[in-house]
Amino acid sequence: MQGMDTDTQPTQREVFLAEMECTVPWAKLHALAKPVASDALGRSVAPRELDRMLRILHLQHWFRLDDESVGEAIRHSIAMRSFVSSTPFANTASAAAQAPVAGFIDTAGAAGQQGSTKCRQ
Repeated sequence: MQGMDTDTQPTQREVFLAEMECTVPWAKLHALAKPVASDALGRSVAPRELDRMLRILHLQHWFRLDDESVGEAIRHSIAMRSFVSSTPFANTASAAAQAPVAGFIDTAGAAGQQGSTKCRQ
């Protein structure tokens, strides 16, 4: 059928999240947050949960979403769901466990650090 583009163009959100995947120093953030990340009972958070929490926290910041809205956005947006799941570990993170990590990142200023440019061409 003429006029139908069979090649799907990435959305602005997909392009942005792909760039952030390459720009944000995820390994450094993980290393900074690991010593202070704990669940509501004071136990250390598993690496897969910490990575996912960091990604969710960044989605909240970048798209100005509260806890409830980010969960809904992840459920409804393939790009966001893929971004959160692109961590080497796949698991869910509780909102209660995100709070100490969020506070630490805000005070450390780690969210603004530049990461690797290996994804840029």
